[in-house]
Amino acid sequence: MAQEIQGYRFAIDLNDGGMAKSMRTIRQEARALKAAMQANFAEIRTGEGIMQAYANKVQDAGRAIKAQELLIERLKEEQSKLDTETDKGQKAYLRYETQINRQLQ
Repeated sequence: MAQEIQGYRFAIDLNDGGMAKSMRTIRQEARALKAAMQANFAEIRTGEGIMQAYANKVQDAGRAIKAQELLIERLKEEQSKLDTETDKGQKAYLRYETQINRQLQ
């Protein structure tokens, strides 16, 4: 059913050439991409929590190492002040030595 108006020919056809189907497909793909994006963001948020927990554990381990190093320094300091000429001083020196060795293990 074509009509001519001032030399132009117009045809009206109810066949959309698959446009409705294409739009439906695009909407479905958009929904699928949105769902995938939301899942990715959820995974990232979970990953951030895991990374923060790991960072906290590393910091805690660093503080524990620092505390152990301070303890060893204090033990060595006390050990160096001992009078090793006496029997009591020698025994105390060995006790400090044992404690230092335990800390190093």
